[in-house]
Amino acid sequence: MRVIYMDMRGMKELRKIRHELADNYIQGISTYKMGKMYNTYPMNITMVLREMNVPSRPANEQRNISIPVGLKEKIDGWLLGDGSAVSVGRQGNFTISSKHESYINYVSKCFDDCGMSSKHYTSEQFNKTYYRLRTVSTVEMGEMRRRWYRDKIKIVPADLHLSNACIRHWIMDDGTLDQKKGHLRMCTNGFTVEECEWLAEQLNEFLGSTDIHACEKGKGTTRVYIPKKEVLKLYSKVGSCDVNCFMYKWNVPSMHSRIGKGSEMYVENYSDW
Repeated sequence: MRVIYMDMRGMKELRKIRHELADNYIQGISTYKMGKMYNTYPMNITMVLREMNVPSRPANEQRNISIPVGLKEKIDGWLLGDGSAVSVGRQGNFTISSKHESYINYVSKCFDDCGMSSKHYTSEQFNKTYYRLRTVSTVEMGEMRRRWYRDKIKIVPADLHLSNACIRHWIMDDGTLDQKKGHLRMCTNGFTVEECEWLAEQLNEFLGSTDIHACEKGKGTTRVYIPKKEVLKLYSKVGSCDVNCFMYKWNVPSMHSRIGKGSEMYVENYSDW
């Protein structure tokens, strides 16, 4: 596959490979993904395809995509954090934002791998650039929206299963590690006290512990706290961080000496964290 490096205006160069672009599109590669492949805007790809009279794929091709279990677990983790499921009729889409572009690219790839395309855009807040993602609308995401929301308010579903992948992505998105004391705080401010207490109970059950607890911080906010000794056990079980930009959340004091070779974590890379 050729990669064309251009200044985001190279329509002439794109037209030279128009048949290659058409073949890619017919094979199911999205214009967004081709934009990244050829370092150009997706709309430029679309314009070339229209010039060739390449028919657009029916919008409903992606609507009935079945979301794999592994991705559902990640979505659950993101929804425990800052992710959102948005209702689009009976369908729904997933949205998330971050100041880390590499994290949004990682989330995008997770959806791309199962055939769900997404759109990226940026916004300015508090003099900072935030990178945002919104997936295509699907029937299953509509079901997840109804599972996670009541009267337009996000809730913790009663059937939520805290798997390794779910917890790991929850930590990446919404965990705060105290670099001195080593405890982990989950920013569950948007959930009720009862929901936070339930999450703490589920984490205790996950680790065979009784030390994880929910704590009210005033102004109606409640957070889940995981003490250092349980953080070490938790990271040993759920595995290492999937993205470099959040590796610091795994940098627990004395962690290297406490986790053995049997751990799923890549402790040999500890010095690089």
